[in-house]
Amino acid sequence: MDQELVPVNEFDSKQIDLIKRTIAKGANDDELRLFIMQAQRTGLDPFSRQIYAIKRWDSREGKEVMAVQVSIDGFRLVAERSGKYAGQLGPFWCGKDGKWVEVWLNDDPPAAAKVAVLRKDFKEPLWAVATWDQYAQRYRKDGVEKLSPMWQKMPALMLAKCAESLALRKAFPQELSGLYTADEMGQADNDIIEAETKPIEKLKSDNSIRQKLNTPMSLEMAEAVTGGTDGIRYGDCDDETLAKKLIGISKALNNKNLTPEQREEYLYKRDAILTIQAYRKLEE
Repeated sequence: MDQELVPVNEFDSKQIDLIKRTIAKGANDDELRLFIMQAQRTGLDPFSRQIYAIKRWDSREGKEVMAVQVSIDGFRLVAERSGKYAGQLGPFWCGKDGKWVEVWLNDDPPAAAKVAVLRKDFKEPLWAVATWDQYAQRYRKDGVEKLSPMWQKMPALMLAKCAESLALRKAFPQELSGLYTADEMGQADNDIIEAETKPIEKLKSDNSIRQKLNTPMSLEMAEAVTGGTDGIRYGDCDDETLAKKLIGISKALNNKNLTPEQREEYLYKRDAILTIQAYRKLEE
């Protein structure tokens, strides 16, 4: 990456403290340093949600560890600043028949999406394919597996974003190595969901805590939910803000004119807030 095109993020002590309280909440000192270094290396702005931190359960470590994630806009910005980005081809989608189309109009979700990234110094485009089975984010409620609301509402768009992330990382490995978008990593919760059907050792994983708290979803999935037009993750909201959002959702659920899809989305967001509140109460 051309260093002249990358603004160096210099954070003062107040900004670092703010990052630790909000964007990298729960990070230890080493994890916070890692996050700051990634933000400086990529030139991405954490306060604009171009790069952020999220906690994931690591079974090998036996604890939650921080992972750095980047928004799709952050990926695009890194590619543009490289000076070698020459645009994209696609996205294209296909069904089970394997026939690629430029617009997905089928009521069923696509089986796969593909995107190509062009580099000025490469002769051929770099293609990447994301399949539905690999990336669709699901959660379990009342013993029934369901797609998360965004994957229900915009399946083609969500899958295309995963394919684009893959293609951009292939095209710019030096700049994006080890970085992933939330759309790509959303399916990581699927493993947690499946684990609920297996024997759980007491308090050795997030699942055991969920069993104790009787929460409808994992903390990671709940914190990644965004509400309203502000686009702020629930995990970045303070207790008072979450309480206000919960009141608003409760009022919305009383609307008899809601479609089944709208009601399902509100219930999903309500479950996310209740999950976060249960975990935070446990930490008190």
